[in-house]
Amino acid sequence: MNQPTILLWNVPVLCPAHTALTTHPENKNISFQHIAPEHTGRTLATLAGLSSGKDVPALPCASTPAIIFCGLSDEQLDNCLALLRGCGQQVPLKAILTIHNQNWTFGKLFQELESEYQYFQSHKKPK
Repeated sequence: MNQPTILLWNVPVLCPAHTALTTHPENKNISFQHIAPEHTGRTLATLAGLSSGKDVPALPCASTPAIIFCGLSDEQLDNCLALLRGCGQQVPLKAILTIHNQNWTFGKLFQELESEYQYFQSHKKPK
């Protein structure tokens, strides 16, 4: 796999989650790519720089922040998740690039993640 990459959807540059991830010294070898709305029809592999797949028309995606981890080691992933927990900003949709989803478009993955998130939120037991 190429350089470890984190794909970001609707995670503003000045928000705590972005700052926590991009400024941490252990993440200096990770590439950060913001997904533009017109690129939601690209495959995850294309967005992560692994291939130059064929684009499909962009799919509308809600503004819910999302992060996709691509090619990170277990240690890098654990570090990034700890940084996200510690920054005080929730990024509700997270995924890992796998051989099973690399050919999905970002829009398709986003719709799946958002559907799962909404399901679990509606079935959350009150504390």
